Amino acid sequence: MNRLIKAILLLIALLLITGCNLFSGGTPTINMTNFDSTFGVGETISIDVNVDDMKNNIFAMSLRIVYDPDYISFDNSQSDWIGSMWSDGAIGILEDENNTIYISITEIAGASDFKPNGTILSLYFTIEATGTSLIDFVDDQIFFYDEDGNAINLSDIEVTGYSITIE
Repeated sequence: MNRLIKAILLLIALLLITGCNLFSGGTPTINMTNFDSTFGVGETISIDVNVDDMKNNIFAMSLRIVYDPDYISFDNSQSDWIGSMWSDGAIGILEDENNTIYISITEIAGASDFKPNGTILSLYFTIEATGTSLIDFVDDQIFFYDEDGNAINLSDIEVTGYSITIE
């Protein structure tokens, strides 16, 4: 019995040391978050775009996000929009055209600290009118690439937009 307990403890220690995660393998998700969901006219808000449970490290990505200009306007003046999952040298393009935000971010050659999870970017909006509005992904326009330039399979990714209430 003592040998069995020692073997189990050794196995657990090895798993912890090597960083093996027994609980990995969840469904990959891309979502938007903010700690609040109710805002007032005239406020500027930030919405974080996050990925979780990706199976591969993300070296580059491209996506589109749509919003309703009757309720919110996109604020493209912020310089700190690239998220914390990227290295300091990551390069991004953020463009708003006809209520669609086109976003591309890539690591630079030689970067080694890219990750499979975290905050991709932060978007800033100004609240324009009262009501309820949805900020959402264009589902067939979400692309992620690994460090070799290969497309990451997103067939099982869960995509969740963000609904705001404006009072």
